[in-house]
Amino acid sequence: MSCCQPSCDGGRRHASSTHAACEAEAHTSTAPEQKQQPSSPVASPAQASGLAAASGLAARTFYKRPLRPPAVAFSSAEGRRLFAEALAAGSAEAFFPLVEQFRTQDEPAFCGLASLAMVLNALSIDPRRAWKGPWRFYSEALLDCCRDLERVKEEGIVLQQAACLARCNGAAVRLVQPPPPPPPRAEGSGDGEGAAARAAHAAFAAAVEASCRGTPGAGFLIASYSRAAVNQTGDGHFSPIAAFHGGGGGGEEGGGPGPPRVLVLDTARFKYPPHWLPLASLFGAMRPLDAVTGQPRGWLSLTASAVSASVLFTLASPTGGGGDGGGAAAAAPGGGGGQHRAVVVKEGGPTGADLSAARAFAASLPTHTTLKGALAALPLGAVARLVQLRTTTTSSNGAGDSGGRHEGGGDETPTCHIPAAGEALLAELRSPGGAARTVGAALDAAHPVSSCAGRAAAEAGGGLVAEKVTLFLASLPWKEEGPLPSPLQPLITPSPGSLAAAEAQYLAKQWAELPELERLGAACAAACACGEREAA
Repeated sequence: MSCCQPSCDGGRRHASSTHAACEAEAHTSTAPEQKQQPSSPVASPAQASGLAAASGLAARTFYKRPLRPPAVAFSSAEGRRLFAEALAAGSAEAFFPLVEQFRTQDEPAFCGLASLAMVLNALSIDPRRAWKGPWRFYSEALLDCCRDLERVKEEGIVLQQAACLARCNGAAVRLVQPPPPPPPRAEGSGDGEGAAARAAHAAFAAAVEASCRGTPGAGFLIASYSRAAVNQTGDGHFSPIAAFHGGGGGGEEGGGPGPPRVLVLDTARFKYPPHWLPLASLFGAMRPLDAVTGQPRGWLSLTASAVSASVLFTLASPTGGGGDGGGAAAAAPGGGGGQHRAVVVKEGGPTGADLSAARAFAASLPTHTTLKGALAALPLGAVARLVQLRTTTTSSNGAGDSGGRHEGGGDETPTCHIPAAGEALLAELRSPGGAARTVGAALDAAHPVSSCAGRAAAEAGGGLVAEKVTLFLASLPWKEEGPLPSPLQPLITPSPGSLAAAEAQYLAKQWAELPELERLGAACAAACACGEREAA
């Protein structure tokens, strides 16, 4: 099963269970048992077993696990020495933003989700949907777009699914998998390792050091590895890496210099504390094949995308260039790490004339002194077709799961669409005093729905005309054309940090890239990289 899956004896039974869970323990554990002194009244073993089965509780429970070599506890004298030396060397810069967001996973199989929530929050990526009350903040519960959380509770996630979740939630992701371990070798036949393995180890060491030093563009690292390979109970696990120690020093047992180590902020704090692992041991623990994917595990490098993906709206560029309206390619800002991949609008897309009309309006916008006057000149139907709604389809995420909701016109573009984020945006736009309310009232006066133009616009491009116009106005490059009249400024400049501001920023980036996309035409639609594998 996939990483972090609860084992048969951890409270959930699966006929297909093939390896131990990272946090749910089997009865065959080698950890020493502590005798419990029963309280009175005492249930017989049979009664206790029956009560546990009836209540769905595990018949055996655990309180932590002893941390064994090669791990070194963070809070130990040796762990503190390693941290102090890493801090002095400048290779613990990642520790501080990560420890601000350090969390214990909510479920035994949520190590991947907890690691992602920590890193997304450390990167200050706005989830653009509420966590609790009015607050927007990542928790495991928000990471449900690629895979149903109930399935994740049972089975966990694999590395490719973690990468897809990160992309769908605004991170640029680099996924790297090392080569698998070499086959058993005959005595005297050499070390069995090739140039690819040595290069992968060097690449991992370089990525770790860059991240831990806070090198610009390096982001944060999440390791996916086998616990069993580092003398810990369970198997597949995810956790972020927060610091790097280059080795040496005199604190190793026996007095010899120590190996390079990494500080693992273990998300299963109920089981193991944060600890240092030899870099070579962690790299080796990534190489055994995951039973679900048949591939090695690996690591993710996550950075914040320069422009956050839109949550509900996207611009579409004419593919024919002549005004037949038969199809359009949605503009896709570059450099976004995959989540800006676009779709093809097969029907109802803009024409070349629509785009020309929108550009002419953008150039004339500074000449209008009132909202009503500006909207009277707005080519409403063209804008309603140019600003498209993101669509939702069921598709594979590239990692063996087919239950997610993905953006696009088919399986070739499975970028996840998160309905809750779109609903939050609409609620903000439509709130009392919201821009869409003001624009909607002015639109009713300038383009009555009873008119032919008003009816056509209301039906064009999937509706939500007032919201489309509001974000279209906010995304225009009006500053390049001249100063904007003050009555329009509140609509053109959404409040910093608002959902509308992030959506408008995305559309503005698309607007700037439309000339290039027009030249590329339909070729701009590219496959989502959710399941890509990069060989080290």
